[in-house]
Amino acid sequence: MNDMSFEFFHGGVSCTIKSLSKLRITELCNWSSFIEVFRFLKNKDISPGSKESILLEHYATMGKSNSFNNERLYSKSTILRSFEYFSSSRSTYEKIRRDYQLPSVRTLTSITSAVNNKDDKDLLKRIFSTLTENQRRCIVMIDELIIKSAVVYHGGKIFAYAVNNEELLATALLGFQIKCLCGGPSFLFKLIPVASTDSSFQFAQFHKVLNSIKDVGGSVISVIVDGNRVNQKFLSLFNTQSSTPFLSDDGIYLLYCSVHVLKCIRNNWLTEKLGELKFTFRGVEYVARWSDLVRLFELEKGSLVKLSKLTNVAVKPKPIERQRVSTCLQVFCDETIAALESHPEIDHDEVRGTIEFLKIIVRFWKIVNTHGPGADIRFRDDDRAVISSKDDERLQFLMDVADMADGMTAQRATSQSNPRVKSLTQDTGKAFSHLCRALVHLVKFLLDNGMEFVQLGDFNNDPIEHSYGIIRQGSGSAYFTTVAQAIEKLRIMTAKTILRFSLDDDILLNFTQQHQCDLCQALLSEVESCIFDSLNELEETVSEAVMMSLVYIAGYLVRSDGDPIDCTYSYYHKYGHFQNRLDRGGLRKPHDNICQFVIYCYVMFICIDTHFCRASLNKVFMDIGNSYNFPVSIHHARMLSNIFLNNSSHLKTPHSTREPKQKVIKLSKQH
Repeated sequence: MNDMSFEFFHGGVSCTIKSLSKLRITELCNWSSFIEVFRFLKNKDISPGSKESILLEHYATMGKSNSFNNERLYSKSTILRSFEYFSSSRSTYEKIRRDYQLPSVRTLTSITSAVNNKDDKDLLKRIFSTLTENQRRCIVMIDELIIKSAVVYHGGKIFAYAVNNEELLATALLGFQIKCLCGGPSFLFKLIPVASTDSSFQFAQFHKVLNSIKDVGGSVISVIVDGNRVNQKFLSLFNTQSSTPFLSDDGIYLLYCSVHVLKCIRNNWLTEKLGELKFTFRGVEYVARWSDLVRLFELEKGSLVKLSKLTNVAVKPKPIERQRVSTCLQVFCDETIAALESHPEIDHDEVRGTIEFLKIIVRFWKIVNTHGPGADIRFRDDDRAVISSKDDERLQFLMDVADMADGMTAQRATSQSNPRVKSLTQDTGKAFSHLCRALVHLVKFLLDNGMEFVQLGDFNNDPIEHSYGIIRQGSGSAYFTTVAQAIEKLRIMTAKTILRFSLDDDILLNFTQQHQCDLCQALLSEVESCIFDSLNELEETVSEAVMMSLVYIAGYLVRSDGDPIDCTYSYYHKYGHFQNRLDRGGLRKPHDNICQFVIYCYVMFICIDTHFCRASLNKVFMDIGNSYNFPVSIHHARMLSNIFLNNSSHLKTPHSTREPKQKVIKLSKQH
């Protein structure tokens, strides 16, 4: 390749690739340089007229004053680009709109509502209709997002209660991420509010997702979960054969997340009573000692330059710090192995078991964390290559690792006096072995069914964790988000995904900003309907302080109405003391009809607030107005619904100490 060179021209000016020009590379003298050029040409839009066409499109849009005669003001590409800006940052989008004529925020939120008001099957159909046959093979990833238990009123609906127990507030969101193979999309499909998730509920929800995918022509080849007890029981609910416990009878591979398994191995090693793990690999017995890593760190901690990447957090992590993958990879890396093998103050024969264990886990991680072709050439490491042959030596290595994990798995402890000794816990050992055997079987299956190569980095929960990170960022970078914040961000992410694949007139022209939910058509029960006839008597149960507040609310409802004719103000004279003390001359006195309407609606709301959303509650309030001939409109009912639902959500939100504790931990790290 010594005679190959590369030149790139943009607008008649010779340019270079940044990653190559930094090293002053102008000729392609090696294969990695060629791969870098290929990636650049494949992934970058280098059309010289793309930016000019965007500016011309904006210029043409600014010349249109309206959209009469069904002429759309904004093109589809402009709307799609605007939604990309808007989904990244609403405040940034507002600043961009000051310089360019772009759709309003109300238009974009209406499109979001239009997309999310469609059922799950329609959304999947829009995505899968654009995919190839191989891309319709997909992976379903399941994980929980811990949230703050809170009752939140947002968008006309109360977000609070768990789907699996409507009497309890949700403590977590059960998420389902769909990742299509062969370069297909990856998107968060569903978030379900739950409280104390059980395996049977999770199993039922998974099959709903599975059936939705099958209905649109897709197929699920794998489901991935982490290794907690609920997920272990969840996988045991699938019908499998004893020889292949990782493969269900309907052809779904049951996998544990490799990232979670890696962290569990490190945690088991760290928390073992002696900090030692005994293992046998390919007939040779070793003992890996955590103290060897601590000693290496102590030898290097005062040095400006080090042989290893070990830090104090890596070798002595606190419980909350053990959740980070980065600290785990500071232990399981080539630098740590090389440092143990070459450090002059370490007896290499004494740490031989630790070195061998690190080599096995590091190689395992490289194999299962390969995300695309070319990494083996770029990093000069054959273990990072994609797997394209069933005879690949790495598949046999994974089987040997599975045998090693079986030998390391502790027998179940019968008491605290008989803990695990120099071994992995049963949960970690079985998950480790299960994963290795399942991946080998899965690779062979995919290669036999039309795939040119397999990259095992696709088979972990990184995509769903990335989606959860986006949700937390969209919720003010708070670790404990609420149901409403997470669902709102999911709606934006879903709309962004759908618009990328299907931007048609059905979405652009037929959208509505009103929310749609299962409670919109809620009706009163027979007992609740009887309350209509006794609202006069129930009015006497309302306390004087509440009556003052309701009269003040009644004045707010009629603040923009015209002057009433022939109305009395007995309620205002009796209970208007609170409003009088706040009045600076601009508050309107509510007449008796509107006061009675507010009081009757309050009494009714006390009985039905958890069963209705804003749309259905508006209908109930309008029925009260019509039944008692109150001169009210849907505008009054909507405002009153918003007030009652919002106040009710604040009243029912329990006090939580988890978030302040998390803030204290963050502040302690800064000082």
